Amino acid sequence: MMRAFLFRSAAVATDGILRTMGTAHASATGAGWTVRTRIVIVITVVAAIGLLSVGAAVYIVERARILAAVDNRLEAAQKSARALVAVGTGDTPWASSTAALEATVTRINPDDNTGALGVIDGVAAFIPGVPLDVDLRSAPGFVEHVSAAAAQDPVIGTYAEEGVAWRYLAAPIAIDGSPEPSRVLFVTAYDLDGELSEFDAAARVYLIAAAVVLIVIAASAGLVAARLLQPLRRMRETAARVSARSLAERLPVEGNDDVSALAATMNDMLDRLDDALGAQRMLLSDVGHELKTPVTIVSGHLDVMDVDNPVDVRETRALVLDELARMGRLVQDLA
Repeated sequence: MMRAFLFRSAAVATDGILRTMGTAHASATGAGWTVRTRIVIVITVVAAIGLLSVGAAVYIVERARILAAVDNRLEAAQKSARALVAVGTGDTPWASSTAALEATVTRINPDDNTGALGVIDGVAAFIPGVPLDVDLRSAPGFVEHVSAAAAQDPVIGTYAEEGVAWRYLAAPIAIDGSPEPSRVLFVTAYDLDGELSEFDAAARVYLIAAAVVLIVIAASAGLVAARLLQPLRRMRETAARVSARSLAERLPVEGNDDVSALAATMNDMLDRLDDALGAQRMLLSDVGHELKTPVTIVSGHLDVMDVDNPVDVRETRALVLDELARMGRLVQDLA
């Protein structure tokens, strides 16, 4: 009985260790997201942050470049208008500021997403001779705005009202000795939305391409993670089959990496558990053999004892007590 009890205790202890390992693994994989899902999420998020950072940086730099190019073209238009006003027509200077304004507006070179206007005393007076992409009269408050902004000196500014976003140049034209006291303005402007539209389209294409790339990265990460975690899955299945009474099976060791090192370590642990269980079995066998002799002696003497013979009873009693003391010492050695 004692042998069976000790054997069951050792088996329960070893099986408890293995069950604890299995429970810990089940808790790690069953609660929350799996390791594969976490790997895919982390890789995808990092890739998304990288793609968005690069795209945002390129967008900011390119947008600033386009806006700077618009200002450069406005400054070039101002220089051209100033040169045209200074030269006059042939060798004859302009007769009036109005004539100089009309010539400047009508002779303007058309450009994409641009418009031009001649303003006299706060009223739109001249438009280019060729149709341009932007009609500066479509925003009624624009003429009043530029007239107030360029009362004395040329101004490069932005008009972002009435549903438009224009970067404009408003330059006063004054001819010395002109008989007209009117305030004359040459105005040209670029539609910023139009200038940025092509780049915005490229940005949308980039976002679509980035989304496709993220999908490919997530799918690739899922496949790679599944392949990398496959040895761990086989290790889990093998560990689940191992029990206290079946420690012969070992985990597969493949390759030369961290996973194979983990499998080798777990195999070493199983070897130690197997050795410990073998030692327990040997101990139980030895204890059983040692306990079998006094039990046999006690049982035999009790069977042949003459209860009516006081001498035989005393001798049997002494022998039984001696054998029980021997058994007690054996049990004490096990503690």
